[in-house]
Amino acid sequence: FFAMDSYFYKKEEGSPPEGLIALFSDLTERKALEERIRRADRLAALGTLAAGLAHEIRNPLTAVRAFVQMFPHKYEQEAFREKFDRIVPRELDRVNELLENLLDLVRRPRLKITILDPVFILDQVLETLEPEIRERGVEVQRDQDEYLDPIRGDESYLVRGLYNILLNAVQAMPNGGRLTVYTAMDHDPDRRPEVIITISDTGPGIPDEQVKDIFNPFYTSKEKGTGLGLAVTNKIIEDQDGRISVHSERGEGSTFTVALPAAPAH
Repeated sequence: FFAMDSYFYKKEEGSPPEGLIALFSDLTERKALEERIRRADRLAALGTLAAGLAHEIRNPLTAVRAFVQMFPHKYEQEAFREKFDRIVPRELDRVNELLENLLDLVRRPRLKITILDPVFILDQVLETLEPEIRERGVEVQRDQDEYLDPIRGDESYLVRGLYNILLNAVQAMPNGGRLTVYTAMDHDPDRRPEVIITISDTGPGIPDEQVKDIFNPFYTSKEKGTGLGLAVTNKIIEDQDGRISVHSERGEGSTFTVALPAAPAH
């Protein structure tokens, strides 16, 4: 690999160029070093993914294995059969859900892009979360611009992605708090029109050193979380040509901002 810089030289200012100086730099070693760093990053990410997957699958499989081993000896006990029928399918469903979420991170989804009302999408998600919001004593504040363009996206995927963000926000406030959802238009002349959805909570916030990792697979601060929810959400938003970011301060809560392409009527 080579890089070249070239310069014209002149006898005096305003005179026509009389020659060209070309400087060549050998970048082979630098490119090889960059590739080694990228390879190490990929291996580190793969190691984190494999470790997280092994950890999450081990627990349900341990429970299933225990019940299978006891099955020949305790099958005649009605209480055991009831527990078997309740726990084993549930744990296998956990494994299946985990694998489905992993597949969502790597496969290209078959999106059904339509014109959607962003307020209607948020209404669906908040209605689904209503029992948990009520149980935790969370106050919900909604606000929006007077006029909002519709958005372009896949309804089922967007509902799923926004659900993960709002669920995280609600769960960050186990003893109550305020959930603020604000929807606005962004007509920046330097880029396409976008609908901006801002979701804020008054939870404990995320430490600075952890903010950069929250969209990584298997990163979670929850005792029973898999760390796949926000990773899947990030991919859902990006697959639909959107953007997602987060700002958080310890003791001040967290704010997630989702930008989705608008579909202006004109």
